[in-house]
Amino acid sequence: MAGLSDKRVEYFDALRGFAMLLVVIGHILFFSLNIADQHGHDFLFLVFNRQLELPLFFLISGYFAVKFGSQGSDAKKLLSNIWRKFTLLVIPPLIFMITYGYVFGKDFIDMLFQSYKGGFWFTFTLFQFVLIYEFVQYIISKIFSKRIYSVVLFILLGIVCLAVSVVAIRVEDHNSMVRLFGIRHFQLFPFYICGGLLRYYRGQWERLLKLKYLWGAVILLWIGGCIYSYSSDSMKYIGSSTLYFFLLTCLGVAVFYRLFEVTPLLGASDSSVGRFLTLCGRRSLDIYFIHYFLLPRNLSPITRFFIENPNPYLEYVFASVIALVVIAGCLIAGKILRLSPVSSRILLAAK
Repeated sequence: MAGLSDKRVEYFDALRGFAMLLVVIGHILFFSLNIADQHGHDFLFLVFNRQLELPLFFLISGYFAVKFGSQGSDAKKLLSNIWRKFTLLVIPPLIFMITYGYVFGKDFIDMLFQSYKGGFWFTFTLFQFVLIYEFVQYIISKIFSKRIYSVVLFILLGIVCLAVSVVAIRVEDHNSMVRLFGIRHFQLFPFYICGGLLRYYRGQWERLLKLKYLWGAVILLWIGGCIYSYSSDSMKYIGSSTLYFFLLTCLGVAVFYRLFEVTPLLGASDSSVGRFLTLCGRRSLDIYFIHYFLLPRNLSPITRFFIENPNPYLEYVFASVIALVVIAGCLIAGKILRLSPVSSRILLAAK
Protein backbone atom coordinates (compact mmCIF):
# COMPACT_ATOMS: atom_id res chain seq x y z
CA MET A 1 0.00 0.00 0.00
CA ALA A 2 2.87 2.37 0.70
CA GLY A 3 4.12 1.94 -2.83
CA LEU A 4 0.69 2.71 -4.26
CA SER A 5 0.44 5.81 -2.12
CA ASP A 6 3.84 7.02 -3.31
CA LYS A 7 2.82 6.41 -6.92
CA ARG A 8 -0.32 8.45 -6.48
CA VAL A 9 1.63 11.36 -5.03
CA GLU A 10 4.03 11.18 -7.97
CA TYR A 11 1.39 11.36 -10.66
CA PHE A 12 -0.49 14.11 -8.85
CA ASP A 13 2.71 16.16 -8.79
CA ALA A 14 3.34 15.33 -12.45
CA LEU A 15 -0.19 16.36 -13.41
CA ARG A 16 0.25 19.64 -11.54
CA GLY A 17 3.57 20.13 -13.32
CA PHE A 18 1.89 19.52 -16.68
CA ALA A 19 -0.73 22.14 -15.85
CA MET A 20 2.03 24.58 -14.84
CA LEU A 21 3.78 23.99 -18.16
CA LEU A 22 0.54 24.83 -19.97
CA VAL A 23 0.23 28.05 -17.96
CA VAL A 24 3.70 29.24 -18.99
CA ILE A 25 3.09 28.28 -22.64
CA GLY A 26 -0.16 30.24 -22.62
CA HIS A 27 1.50 33.30 -21.12
CA ILE A 28 4.27 33.24 -23.70
CA LEU A 29 1.66 33.14 -26.47
CA PHE A 30 -0.27 35.95 -24.82
CA PHE A 31 2.34 38.27 -23.32
CA SER A 32 5.56 37.50 -25.19
CA LEU A 33 4.27 36.85 -28.70
CA ASN A 34 0.83 38.51 -28.45
CA ILE A 35 -0.62 35.96 -30.88
CA ALA A 36 -2.77 33.75 -28.66
CA ASP A 37 -5.94 35.23 -30.12
CA GLN A 38 -4.77 35.29 -33.72
CA HIS A 39 -6.21 32.93 -36.32
CA GLY A 40 -9.62 32.67 -34.66
CA HIS A 41 -8.58 30.96 -31.42
CA ASP A 42 -6.25 28.10 -32.22
CA PHE A 43 -7.35 24.58 -31.35
CA LEU A 44 -4.35 23.59 -29.20
CA PHE A 45 -4.52 26.80 -27.19
CA LEU A 46 -8.26 26.49 -26.65
CA VAL A 47 -8.17 22.85 -25.59
CA PHE A 48 -5.06 22.81 -23.42
CA ASN A 49 -4.87 26.35 -22.09
CA ARG A 50 -8.40 27.70 -22.06
CA GLN A 51 -10.05 24.45 -21.12
CA LEU A 52 -7.70 22.30 -19.02
CA GLU A 53 -4.86 24.05 -17.23
CA LEU A 54 -6.77 25.80 -14.43
CA PRO A 55 -9.39 23.10 -13.73
CA LEU A 56 -6.54 20.60 -13.31
CA PHE A 57 -4.87 22.84 -10.72
CA PHE A 58 -8.03 23.26 -8.68
CA LEU A 59 -8.96 19.58 -8.95
CA ILE A 60 -5.62 18.63 -7.41
CA SER A 61 -5.90 21.31 -4.73
CA GLY A 62 -9.39 20.12 -3.81
CA TYR A 63 -8.28 16.48 -3.70
CA PHE A 64 -5.96 17.22 -0.78
CA ALA A 65 -8.01 19.95 0.92
CA VAL A 66 -11.69 18.95 0.70
CA LYS A 67 -12.71 16.22 3.13
CA PHE A 68 -16.43 15.59 3.18
CA GLY A 69 -17.90 14.81 6.55
CA SER A 70 -14.80 15.74 8.52
CA GLN A 71 -15.52 16.83 12.05
CA GLY A 72 -15.52 20.57 12.35
CA SER A 73 -12.82 21.95 14.63
CA ASP A 74 -13.53 24.50 17.32
CA ALA A 75 -13.71 28.12 16.26
CA LYS A 76 -10.25 28.97 17.60
CA LYS A 77 -8.60 26.17 15.62
CA LEU A 78 -10.61 27.12 12.53
CA LEU A 79 -9.39 30.72 12.67
CA SER A 80 -5.84 29.57 13.31
CA ASN A 81 -5.95 27.35 10.23
CA ILE A 82 -7.36 30.19 8.10
CA TRP A 83 -4.59 32.53 9.28
CA ARG A 84 -1.99 29.90 8.35
CA LYS A 85 -3.51 29.61 4.87
CA PHE A 86 -3.54 33.40 4.60
CA THR A 87 0.21 33.57 5.25
CA LEU A 88 0.81 30.86 2.64
CA LEU A 89 -1.60 31.94 -0.11
CA VAL A 90 -2.06 35.71 0.20
CA ILE A 91 1.13 37.28 1.57
CA PRO A 92 3.54 35.78 -1.05
CA PRO A 93 1.58 36.98 -4.11
CA LEU A 94 1.17 40.42 -2.54
CA ILE A 95 4.96 40.69 -2.18
CA PHE A 96 5.49 39.52 -5.75
CA MET A 97 2.81 41.92 -7.04
CA ILE A 98 4.49 44.87 -5.34
CA THR A 99 7.88 43.81 -6.66
CA TYR A 100 6.56 43.20 -10.17
CA GLY A 101 4.85 46.58 -10.20
CA TYR A 102 8.05 48.31 -9.11
CA VAL A 103 10.23 46.53 -11.68
CA PHE A 104 7.89 46.93 -14.65
CA GLY A 105 6.21 50.21 -13.78
CA LYS A 106 2.78 48.83 -12.90
CA ASP A 107 0.49 50.43 -10.36
CA PHE A 108 -0.12 48.06 -7.43
CA ILE A 109 -3.62 49.37 -6.63
CA ASP A 110 -4.60 49.10 -10.27
CA MET A 111 -3.41 45.48 -10.35
CA LEU A 112 -5.22 44.73 -7.10
CA PHE A 113 -8.52 45.91 -8.59
CA GLN A 114 -8.12 43.69 -11.64
CA SER A 115 -9.74 40.27 -11.68
CA TYR A 116 -6.41 38.75 -12.70
CA LYS A 117 -4.31 40.79 -10.23
CA GLY A 118 -1.64 41.44 -12.83
CA GLY A 119 -1.38 37.67 -13.26
CA PHE A 120 -1.04 36.77 -9.56
CA TRP A 121 -4.69 35.89 -8.98
CA PHE A 122 -4.43 32.11 -8.55
CA THR A 123 -3.48 31.84 -4.88
CA PHE A 124 -5.88 34.65 -3.93
CA THR A 125 -8.72 32.62 -5.46
CA LEU A 126 -7.46 29.43 -3.84
CA PHE A 127 -7.55 31.18 -0.47
CA GLN A 128 -11.14 32.24 -1.12
CA PHE A 129 -12.03 28.63 -1.87
CA VAL A 130 -10.33 27.55 1.35
CA LEU A 131 -12.37 30.14 3.24
CA ILE A 132 -15.63 28.97 1.67
CA TYR A 133 -14.88 25.32 2.32
CA GLU A 134 -13.68 25.78 5.91
CA PHE A 135 -16.62 27.91 7.05
CA VAL A 136 -19.29 25.88 5.25
CA GLN A 137 -17.83 22.60 6.49
CA TYR A 138 -17.70 24.01 10.01
CA ILE A 139 -21.39 24.93 9.86
CA ILE A 140 -22.41 21.62 8.25
CA SER A 141 -20.54 19.61 10.88
CA LYS A 142 -22.53 21.36 13.60
CA ILE A 143 -25.87 20.56 11.96
CA PHE A 144 -25.55 17.22 10.13
CA SER A 145 -23.82 14.02 11.13
CA LYS A 146 -24.11 12.09 7.83
CA ARG A 147 -21.47 12.74 5.20
CA ILE A 148 -23.94 12.59 2.32
CA TYR A 149 -25.40 15.92 3.42
CA SER A 150 -21.96 17.50 3.16
CA VAL A 151 -21.47 16.03 -0.32
CA VAL A 152 -24.84 17.22 -1.60
CA LEU A 153 -24.53 20.72 -0.14
CA PHE A 154 -21.06 21.26 -1.58
CA ILE A 155 -22.18 20.07 -5.01
CA LEU A 156 -25.05 22.57 -4.87
CA LEU A 157 -22.65 25.26 -3.71
CA GLY A 158 -20.40 24.48 -6.68
CA ILE A 159 -23.33 24.97 -9.06
CA VAL A 160 -24.19 28.28 -7.38
CA CYS A 161 -20.57 29.48 -7.69
CA LEU A 162 -20.57 28.57 -11.39
CA ALA A 163 -23.75 30.60 -11.94
CA VAL A 164 -22.41 33.54 -9.91
CA SER A 165 -19.22 33.59 -11.99
CA VAL A 166 -21.24 33.88 -15.21
CA VAL A 167 -22.99 36.95 -13.82
CA ALA A 168 -19.69 38.37 -12.55
CA ILE A 169 -18.07 38.09 -15.98
CA ARG A 170 -20.90 40.12 -17.47
CA VAL A 171 -20.80 42.94 -14.89
CA GLU A 172 -17.15 43.12 -13.76
CA ASP A 173 -16.22 45.91 -16.18
CA HIS A 174 -18.59 48.20 -14.27
CA ASN A 175 -18.08 46.87 -10.74
CA SER A 176 -14.71 47.30 -9.02
CA MET A 177 -15.67 45.04 -6.09
CA VAL A 178 -16.39 42.14 -8.44
CA ARG A 179 -12.92 42.61 -9.91
CA LEU A 180 -11.27 43.06 -6.50
CA PHE A 181 -12.61 39.73 -5.24
CA GLY A 182 -12.09 38.02 -8.59
CA ILE A 183 -15.61 36.61 -8.61
CA ARG A 184 -15.23 35.47 -12.23
CA HIS A 185 -12.83 32.78 -10.96
CA PHE A 186 -15.58 31.17 -8.88
CA GLN A 187 -16.27 29.19 -12.05
CA LEU A 188 -13.38 27.00 -10.87
CA PHE A 189 -14.86 26.19 -7.46
CA PRO A 190 -16.76 23.15 -8.84
CA PHE A 191 -13.41 21.60 -9.81
CA TYR A 192 -12.11 22.24 -6.31
CA ILE A 193 -15.11 20.30 -5.03
CA CYS A 194 -14.64 17.61 -7.71
CA GLY A 195 -11.17 17.00 -6.27
CA GLY A 196 -12.77 16.24 -2.92
CA LEU A 197 -15.35 14.00 -4.60
CA LEU A 198 -12.58 12.09 -6.35
CA ARG A 199 -10.88 11.46 -3.02
CA TYR A 200 -14.11 10.56 -1.20
CA TYR A 201 -15.35 8.19 -3.90
CA ARG A 202 -11.95 6.70 -4.66
CA GLY A 203 -13.29 3.14 -4.54
CA GLN A 204 -16.03 3.86 -7.07
CA TRP A 205 -13.47 5.58 -9.30
CA GLU A 206 -11.27 2.48 -9.21
CA ARG A 207 -14.23 0.37 -10.33
CA LEU A 208 -14.99 2.78 -13.19
CA LEU A 209 -11.42 2.37 -14.39
CA LYS A 210 -12.15 -1.27 -15.19
CA LEU A 211 -14.93 -0.34 -17.62
CA LYS A 212 -12.76 0.13 -20.71
CA TYR A 213 -15.69 0.78 -23.03
CA LEU A 214 -16.87 3.58 -20.77
CA TRP A 215 -13.50 5.31 -21.09
CA GLY A 216 -13.62 4.90 -24.84
CA ALA A 217 -16.96 6.68 -24.86
CA VAL A 218 -15.65 9.46 -22.57
CA ILE A 219 -12.63 10.07 -24.81
CA LEU A 220 -14.73 10.14 -27.98
CA LEU A 221 -17.29 12.48 -26.41
CA TRP A 222 -14.57 14.85 -25.28
CA ILE A 223 -12.73 14.90 -28.62
CA GLY A 224 -16.00 15.22 -30.54
CA GLY A 225 -17.14 18.06 -28.27
CA CYS A 226 -13.84 19.92 -28.71
CA ILE A 227 -13.97 19.57 -32.50
CA TYR A 228 -17.59 20.72 -32.62
CA SER A 229 -16.92 23.70 -30.38
CA TYR A 230 -13.86 24.73 -32.39
CA SER A 231 -15.47 24.28 -35.79
CA SER A 232 -18.51 26.26 -34.72
CA ASP A 233 -16.26 28.95 -33.19
CA SER A 234 -18.16 28.67 -29.92
CA MET A 235 -15.63 27.35 -27.42
CA LYS A 236 -15.37 29.85 -24.57
CA TYR A 237 -13.46 30.03 -21.32
CA ILE A 238 -14.88 27.48 -18.89
CA GLY A 239 -18.07 28.65 -17.23
CA SER A 240 -18.50 31.85 -19.20
CA SER A 241 -21.15 30.57 -21.59
CA THR A 242 -23.21 27.47 -20.83
CA LEU A 243 -23.22 24.28 -18.81
CA TYR A 244 -22.17 22.48 -22.00
CA PHE A 245 -18.66 23.90 -21.83
CA PHE A 246 -18.38 23.06 -18.14
CA LEU A 247 -19.30 19.43 -18.81
CA LEU A 248 -16.92 19.31 -21.77
CA THR A 249 -14.10 20.47 -19.51
CA CYS A 250 -15.06 17.85 -16.91
CA LEU A 251 -14.60 15.18 -19.59
CA GLY A 252 -11.21 16.61 -20.58
CA VAL A 253 -10.02 16.78 -16.98
CA ALA A 254 -11.11 13.16 -16.42
CA VAL A 255 -9.25 12.04 -19.55
CA PHE A 256 -5.98 13.69 -18.57
CA TYR A 257 -6.26 12.61 -14.94
CA ARG A 258 -6.68 9.05 -16.16
CA LEU A 259 -3.80 9.47 -18.63
CA PHE A 260 -1.35 10.46 -15.90
CA GLU A 261 -2.70 7.80 -13.58
CA VAL A 262 -1.92 4.91 -15.93
CA THR A 263 1.05 6.20 -17.99
CA PRO A 264 4.43 5.60 -16.29
CA LEU A 265 6.22 7.82 -18.81
CA LEU A 266 4.25 10.84 -17.56
CA GLY A 267 3.66 10.18 -13.89
CA ALA A 268 6.50 8.02 -12.58
CA SER A 269 9.91 9.04 -11.27
CA ASP A 270 11.71 6.36 -13.29
CA SER A 271 11.32 8.34 -16.54
CA SER A 272 12.98 11.66 -17.40
CA VAL A 273 9.66 13.19 -18.49
CA GLY A 274 7.99 12.03 -15.29
CA ARG A 275 10.81 13.38 -13.12
CA PHE A 276 10.71 16.74 -14.86
CA LEU A 277 6.94 17.10 -14.57
CA THR A 278 7.03 15.95 -10.94
CA LEU A 279 9.69 18.55 -10.13
CA CYS A 280 7.59 21.24 -11.83
CA GLY A 281 4.57 20.10 -9.84
CA ARG A 282 6.39 20.22 -6.52
CA ARG A 283 7.77 23.67 -7.37
CA SER A 284 4.65 24.96 -9.10
CA LEU A 285 4.41 28.05 -6.88
CA ASP A 286 8.05 28.91 -7.58
CA ILE A 287 7.32 28.77 -11.30
CA TYR A 288 4.00 30.58 -11.00
CA PHE A 289 5.33 33.53 -9.00
CA ILE A 290 8.69 33.92 -10.76
CA HIS A 291 7.86 33.23 -14.41
CA TYR A 292 6.20 36.64 -14.89
CA PHE A 293 9.60 38.23 -14.31
CA LEU A 294 11.30 35.93 -16.83
CA LEU A 295 8.82 36.02 -19.69
CA PRO A 296 10.78 37.13 -22.77
CA ARG A 297 9.98 40.53 -24.15
CA ASN A 298 11.00 42.31 -27.36
CA LEU A 299 9.93 39.41 -29.56
CA SER A 300 8.18 41.64 -32.07
CA PRO A 301 10.18 40.29 -35.07
CA ILE A 302 9.04 36.76 -34.27
CA THR A 303 5.51 38.00 -33.70
CA ARG A 304 5.48 39.68 -37.11
CA PHE A 305 6.77 36.50 -38.72
CA PHE A 306 3.97 34.40 -37.25
CA ILE A 307 1.33 36.99 -38.14
CA GLU A 308 2.56 37.10 -41.73
CA ASN A 309 3.07 33.32 -41.86
CA PRO A 310 0.40 31.90 -39.55
CA ASN A 311 1.06 28.35 -38.37
CA PRO A 312 -0.70 27.75 -35.04
CA TYR A 313 0.99 24.42 -34.35
CA LEU A 314 4.49 25.76 -35.03
CA GLU A 315 3.68 28.73 -32.79
CA TYR A 316 2.65 26.37 -30.00
CA VAL A 317 5.82 24.31 -30.38
CA PHE A 318 7.94 27.47 -30.35
CA ALA A 319 6.16 28.71 -27.21
CA SER A 320 6.67 25.28 -25.59
CA VAL A 321 10.43 25.43 -26.15
CA ILE A 322 10.64 28.96 -24.71
CA ALA A 323 8.48 27.81 -21.79
CA LEU A 324 11.00 25.10 -20.90
CA VAL A 325 13.77 27.71 -20.77
CA VAL A 326 11.65 30.02 -18.61
CA ILE A 327 10.75 27.17 -16.25
CA ALA A 328 14.41 26.22 -15.90
CA GLY A 329 15.16 29.81 -14.88
CA CYS A 330 12.28 29.75 -12.38
CA LEU A 331 13.54 26.53 -10.81
CA ILE A 332 17.03 27.99 -10.41
CA ALA A 333 15.69 31.23 -8.92
CA GLY A 334 13.39 29.26 -6.64
CA LYS A 335 16.29 27.10 -5.49
CA ILE A 336 18.21 30.24 -4.54
CA LEU A 337 15.26 31.68 -2.61
CA ARG A 338 14.79 28.38 -0.80
CA LEU A 339 18.33 28.49 0.55
CA SER A 340 16.94 30.68 3.32
CA PRO A 341 14.08 29.30 5.44
CA VAL A 342 12.78 32.87 5.87
CA SER A 343 12.58 33.75 2.16
CA SER A 344 11.33 30.24 1.43
CA ARG A 345 8.46 30.68 3.86
CA ILE A 346 7.57 34.29 3.08
CA LEU A 347 7.99 34.26 -0.69
CA LEU A 348 7.29 30.66 -1.77
CA ALA A 349 4.78 29.51 0.86
CA ALA A 350 7.09 26.75 2.10
CA LYS A 351 5.64 25.00 5.12
